[in-house]
Amino acid sequence: MKPGAVRTLVVDSFLVDGGRILAAAAHRSRFVASVAELDADLAEEADSFWDASVAAVPSDGRWFPRISWALPEGSSAPTFEVSPRPAPTGSESLVLATASGDPRTTPLVKGPDLARLDALRSAAARAGADEAVILSPDGLVVEGNYSSIVWWRGDSLCIVDGSLPRLPSITESALVTLATALGVEIVPELVEPSDLEGHEVWSLGSLHGPRIATKWVGGPALAAQPGRLRAWRARLDALRRPVA
Repeated sequence: MKPGAVRTLVVDSFLVDGGRILAAAAHRSRFVASVAELDADLAEEADSFWDASVAAVPSDGRWFPRISWALPEGSSAPTFEVSPRPAPTGSESLVLATASGDPRTTPLVKGPDLARLDALRSAAARAGADEAVILSPDGLVVEGNYSSIVWWRGDSLCIVDGSLPRLPSITESALVTLATALGVEIVPELVEPSDLEGHEVWSLGSLHGPRIATKWVGGPALAAQPGRLRAWRARLDALRRPVA
């Protein structure tokens, strides 16, 4: 590690908007489970630290706290840390680009690959994009560097097939649960970028929620159904619950 560097083992971030969170319990469960997988004896401490960290977030304004379990340089014992950060400005759209490769070493855990995923995002920015889409060795869409990727075929919501290893997305889970309750067909698929030609593609993340991809640099031409994104963003926002 570089001098003063911290090795992040597990991390989670979530948007607190006016004291309300979407799927708070799911965020906590993912964080605690990831810590427990590495050290089962710390599950209770991780749970307590999470609760205390969330309770300390101000109830007014927009916040994007980061809770982590990390190993400081020169230490043999990881520590729990929280950074109560103001939330960056949100957006409803983005530009995608295909990642040059897949640098993930622990695709099911959020934390160890942060630096590698940051590098992907920086490369995407140099190409004029906001998010890099990671492909499998067979060229199949897996996920964005910091988001889940879904798309629409008519009125059916399509998600990446579970056979491809990727981070369990809290926002995707909330969207799928809501869509299922409203009678929307959920279709797991294995697709290459070219298969998404003429389709509406969304990027899902805890900071921005669903965002529509307006362009895929060097990739398929995308489409949009007027009003659909706005309607689903409103539905998900209605599911936010107070911190306390």
